[in-house]
Amino acid sequence: TRVTANALYKRMDNYFGKSSNGKDDYVAVVHSSAKLFRQELDEKYDDFSYLRESSFFKSVTVGTVDQMLTQGFNVGWWELKTFHLFRAKVIIDEVHAYAPYTLGLIIASIQYLRKNFQTEFYIMTATMPSQLRDLLTETLGGKENVTLIPDNELLSEKGRNEFRVLDKSFTIDTLKPEIEERLKNGKKILLVVNTVDEAIRLYDAYKGFDRLCYHSRYIVKHRTEKERLIEQHETDKEGEGFLLIATQVVEVSLDIDYDYLYTENAPIDAIIQRAGRVNRKRNESKETEIIVFWHREVSEKIYEDAEIPLKVLETTYNKLREQVEQKKRLSEQDLIDLVEKVYYNWKIETHPSYQKGLKKHEEIIKNFCAYVMDFDEDKENVLTRE
Repeated sequence: TRVTANALYKRMDNYFGKSSNGKDDYVAVVHSSAKLFRQELDEKYDDFSYLRESSFFKSVTVGTVDQMLTQGFNVGWWELKTFHLFRAKVIIDEVHAYAPYTLGLIIASIQYLRKNFQTEFYIMTATMPSQLRDLLTETLGGKENVTLIPDNELLSEKGRNEFRVLDKSFTIDTLKPEIEERLKNGKKILLVVNTVDEAIRLYDAYKGFDRLCYHSRYIVKHRTEKERLIEQHETDKEGEGFLLIATQVVEVSLDIDYDYLYTENAPIDAIIQRAGRVNRKRNESKETEIIVFWHREVSEKIYEDAEIPLKVLETTYNKLREQVEQKKRLSEQDLIDLVEKVYYNWKIETHPSYQKGLKKHEEIIKNFCAYVMDFDEDKENVLTRE
């Protein structure tokens, strides 16, 4: 997400700093609204600066994944991007979050860049099912060439939050008295639902409380302001009740730390990402809880359109409830095991959209970009070629 990219840009810029002359910085951020973001930080930032940065000229570039993918589609300064990806180190985070078609494009791009430009890749996520891990391992050269790096210390720790999975008869409106009581007691609560309309409805339902609504329908200017207010609550209003009502945009974006999460049922990896916003600092003396309530019917359509496996919502709910009945405080290892159980029968390699994305990259390279790579020993041809 753009929010994540902006936050990481600030961290990287702070870490790597500027050149010795104090004029050049080593870090760039590239996405659809990055120029506006940079101009807010520096009013002297101009179009030419962004032109250079959007083609990966800087030593470190933070961006959304589409910025890398465009190098394979003859658009977006693709030839300059490809040149700067030569022997580059590319980190792809949250790889689990991509739909099958986009994942197909990513896999094809990795194969192409490794083969032709010796690009190296580091791929990471907190919720990677074994099928995806195996696919990526094969893409990166097989087990003999790939190093798997699990965080064994983190996985062995006891769970940081308790989980509660409610009966299907409970709705978010049923939980309103409980949420209000916790807000009055100064707790920070994150409430996540699967549609913007539902988020807006719930925002209106909690008039009189310090609350904020955060979703993808805001224009960039307003969304940036929302993010600033959310971050401000992290430092300025400790101990005061606050309710953040959000949609899926909160899953891989804001670095926030809340006391309670009330979440509509979603795919297990989405729930884990939402839960990562609770007790982020791992305070063992703190009372924290993740409450999962049954999803509304419209959610089935949302995740079906996103090409998530059939019945993933029902499977997530059932598997999570079984686990919570045995142990309420779930560890990171417990959550990873749940990902395996939910996606056990899903074969991403055979998914039609994945295959379409995989072939699309090769098709574009072959039909539109091949002339760049096909120089032969005919010097006259080379000299007259574009």
